[in-house]
Amino acid sequence: WLFNSWDFSETTRGFATYFVSAFMSHSCYPNAVCHFDGADNVLRCRRSISVGDEVCISYLAEDELLQSSPNRRLWLDQYRFGCDCYRCSPGYEDLSRGLLCPKESCGKGTVFAQTPAAGHGNDKSSLLEHWFGSTCSECRQQITNREARKLASLEQTLQDMVGSCIESLRPPRAGLERPPPASDDMVQALVLALPTRARGTPQVKTRIMKIEDKDEKDEKAAKEEAEDNGDSVSHSGIMSKERSRRVRRTRLSREQMLAIEKFIDEHFTQHFLADMALEQFHSTHAKDGNFADQRRLLQKMCRFRQAAYPGLSGAYAWALEALGDCHRTMGDLKGERESFSEALSCYWDSQRILRLIFGEGHTYVKELEQKWAELVRVFRGEIFGVGSSELVRE
Repeated sequence: WLFNSWDFSETTRGFATYFVSAFMSHSCYPNAVCHFDGADNVLRCRRSISVGDEVCISYLAEDELLQSSPNRRLWLDQYRFGCDCYRCSPGYEDLSRGLLCPKESCGKGTVFAQTPAAGHGNDKSSLLEHWFGSTCSECRQQITNREARKLASLEQTLQDMVGSCIESLRPPRAGLERPPPASDDMVQALVLALPTRARGTPQVKTRIMKIEDKDEKDEKAAKEEAEDNGDSVSHSGIMSKERSRRVRRTRLSREQMLAIEKFIDEHFTQHFLADMALEQFHSTHAKDGNFADQRRLLQKMCRFRQAAYPGLSGAYAWALEALGDCHRTMGDLKGERESFSEALSCYWDSQRILRLIFGEGHTYVKELEQKWAELVRVFRGEIFGVGSSELVRE
């Protein structure tokens, strides 16, 4: 029953099983979405459904749908099945794995990896098959074996960079794997199964339990060690020395982040690993007050998330919301009316997407409506000439 249940409570761990939802199949391009409304499990359409179509939801969170096909398979392995939707079909261009064309005569187009026939890359050589024979979007030439090696090498290099930025508890498998999601609190990167704003979606409960149990053991060991040494230890917020080192190791300087960003810009045009690195970096820039850097990275994240997924994307909507928050902060700090206008635009686009996915009155939509209304008050009677309530519902 655990594989057919839903995370019902975040504060106290609890799961719930719903009769109809439990029978729904997964798709990496779902035509429906489930979320909670109190104790009710609400099913909503997220794209057109024709008569006779199977109604499918995603067992993966919104940000996980942006992962590469091999990585999504790794996540779905824990549900003990594979997906055969069109995004997972062999030969499909993986829109989450795009690199700059390596041909000297081109260097402008994007080359997307091909979805492998089955499973995931078990070794580095298997990654070559994902690139060999792919076609550039600009010059339309196919990738040779030598060029495939170069693309695979660049991809592995970026993975190593991301892994050094974000503490990883991933299993010891070779090939492309998903590093843990970025978080404002670096410690929260330990919780792999709780990506940002992933509430209301089915998660891999066994993985959560294992990680939480490991954290509890780390904290207990740190407490006992400190007490043995005569140190004063608080019963809350205890962190082992090993875990503290892991967290400190994720901190990069601005110069290091800019160097990695430059490497990404030189070789990657539309890649999920780049998006994960930028998500980590923009949070750090925000903490350090480098809001211009944060804005630039959020704009890149929005472009990727809009292009990588073919339908309505909650991950894209939340990136837009974060970009709006950044514009709002810059407007507050510098008094830039243009920043306020950009923030309003981001909030509106984000609100439109989330309303279609989750429905009117959902918490996500209400939060954005509140941000929108607060910001509209800055311009009321000056730019729009209408009240905030009218703008929210327009």
